[in-house]
Amino acid sequence: MRRPSVSQIIGLIVASLIVGFFLKVGDVTPLEFWRGLWERISAMALLAWESVDSLMVYILMGAAIVVPLYVIILIVQRRRR
Repeated sequence: MRRPSVSQIIGLIVASLIVGFFLKVGDVTPLEFWRGLWERISAMALLAWESVDSLMVYILMGAAIVVPLYVIILIVQRRRR
């Protein structure tokens, strides 16, 4: 792994200063920031999972009607041949 250049180190210091200023103004600790970010990501993942879960329920409910009708149609068509 390469050593960071002086410009990268200065950039990190400037970025840290800016982020630290906004955290201090917002009265937020780094732990609170990461905890809040994790909670938001977890909430979005849960919402996505619930959407997929609902979608699966709709698919299974529809399949309970569509698949038997499809099988009946296939049987009827084969008997006509």
